Amino acid sequence: GKKESILTPDKANAVYLGGVMFPLKVTDPDYAALQVGNYLLGGAPLASRLSNRVRGEEGLSYGIGSMMAADSRDAQARLMFFAITNPVNMTKVDAIIGEEINKFLKTGVSLAELNEGKAAFLQQQKLQRSNDNMVAMQLATGLHVGRTFQFHADLEEKIAALKPEDIQAAFQKYLVPGKMVIIHAGDFKKK
Repeated sequence: GKKESILTPDKANAVYLGGVMFPLKVTDPDYAALQVGNYLLGGAPLASRLSNRVRGEEGLSYGIGSMMAADSRDAQARLMFFAITNPVNMTKVDAIIGEEINKFLKTGVSLAELNEGKAAFLQQQKLQRSNDNMVAMQLATGLHVGRTFQFHADLEEKIAALKPEDIQAAFQKYLVPGKMVIIHAGDFKKK
């Protein structure tokens, strides 16, 4: 991992981008835990830990979140974090994101937080299936990799069965802060 700063003169906002890549496919056992954990940490737009802390409590970001994606065929996955902020706040945003990630890794999630997050995540999946484009994409992917909608049903069962220790173990295994690449882009000369 490393940290790098990119100067973007005359841009009003600055961008934080951090991420890590690791070998994992959507069919791997840790995939469900990583999806739900990501939702709790940064994937839920206004209800995640990162959003609540950086945007809600500290008022330091116009938008913040995370995403977790894995491939269907190849063992390649990524977990990414992003924030948009005033360039003068970048150091604080970087520090708070690091704090929240470390706290997530160290203390994990509570059962109540997990149950609420699983319900919201599963509802989101159900809502996505009401979108014709999403269904078409899932069908096309299924045809390409040789799987049916049973895969999605099985994944939802795995998600429903997740325990707090499953989330913590998966994140401790794949999200190693020292391996993250972090980019700050902005007009930092105006500080």
